[in-house]
Amino acid sequence: MNSERRGVSLFGPLLLIAFGVLFLLNNMGVIAVDVWELLFRFWPVLLIAAGLDILLGRRTGVGAVIALLVILVLAGGGLWFGGIGNVNAGNLPSQTIRQNLEDAEKAVVTISPGVSRLTVGGFLATGQLIQGEIQPLRNEQIERDFKVEGATAYYTLQSKSTGLPFSGFSGRGGQWDLQLNQQTPLDLRISTGVGSAELDLESLTLTALDVDTGVGETTITLPAKGAFAATINGGVGQITILAPDTLALRIRAEAGLGSVDVEGDYVHTEDLYISPSYDQAKDKVELAVEGGIGSITIRQLEKR
Repeated sequence: MNSERRGVSLFGPLLLIAFGVLFLLNNMGVIAVDVWELLFRFWPVLLIAAGLDILLGRRTGVGAVIALLVILVLAGGGLWFGGIGNVNAGNLPSQTIRQNLEDAEKAVVTISPGVSRLTVGGFLATGQLIQGEIQPLRNEQIERDFKVEGATAYYTLQSKSTGLPFSGFSGRGGQWDLQLNQQTPLDLRISTGVGSAELDLESLTLTALDVDTGVGETTITLPAKGAFAATINGGVGQITILAPDTLALRIRAEAGLGSVDVEGDYVHTEDLYISPSYDQAKDKVELAVEGGIGSITIRQLEKR
């Protein structure tokens, strides 16, 4: 009986090794790469490589070598033309963000970047709600909407694509640097998109917080004081939540496809972590965290 000699697939093992090396070098500080963003941007290359592996790599040893060479060329070309060799090609001139409160006393603020690095902080100002700078991508439009109903201002800042999916990607992505008024009570809603996010909310006055993370690493520093409910939904990547010890927490955390690590003087019962002084505290947060793919770390900060 004749049997066709089939080669051994190299795609799966090489893919695991490659991403393992990237994660290791990134964690050691040797390189500064958002691996999750890289994976999100170049997933079409993975599909092509998998197809070539099935078509050529599993037939003969020579086919496996040919498939491997083609995969390496595709990966290198994708990184060069879509990333390393095109660092400055995809960005448009920066846009200044500024919006007055008008007669509003509080605000509902929605922020939704696309493929960008997002930073959010606080600033002191009279009569101003938000300020900052946005570096948009090619084929990206920044939409702003503002209205006042009664004593409440509603402000939306979001990214909209004006071209084909992924056509506006550059090597570094866009950049959103935003600051919100520290003294204005805010219902804050953020979708981080694709890219890293640094949300320093410690100085803000929040009445509610809702964060949906996309693809990338996200760090959230909670306010030092206030009483509100917060919901954080994980996407793909690591989430770090920093909680000042001036704030009592009642945390309900679900890991998803990952892990949850809670550090601080919280009482742990089943899936709840509660500050000992929560019931009597003036400044407290009801925090619900639902993980996606990646780890979640909740760490208490000494501020007292």
